[in-house]
Amino acid sequence: MDIGTLLIGLIPRLCNSIAKTIGYVVNLNQSVLSLATRFKELKDTWDDLKRRVDQAELEGLMRTNQVKGWLERVEAIEAEVGLLLDDFRERRQCLWCCRCKLLFEI
Repeated sequence: MDIGTLLIGLIPRLCNSIAKTIGYVVNLNQSVLSLATRFKELKDTWDDLKRRVDQAELEGLMRTNQVKGWLERVEAIEAEVGLLLDDFRERRQCLWCCRCKLLFEI
């Protein structure tokens, strides 16, 4: 097997690898947008439920452990989603700068 044949066999694999990487970047933007949209819907539901729970507590009722747990889980998810979105925005701003490779490795 000569070097030319070896290189020709390597080119399709290299192209597939590059295409796959580009696909991840393109799909990442859509995935982050979808995450932000879905979280907004969840947060709206959380706000509505929290308002109803607060009103019920003013009327003397007590929140159940299930409701308390759900509200706490949404708050934890909110913190995680916020960190993910902030990280994504920072990395996207740096996409074309020379330090980009270093930021993605850290």
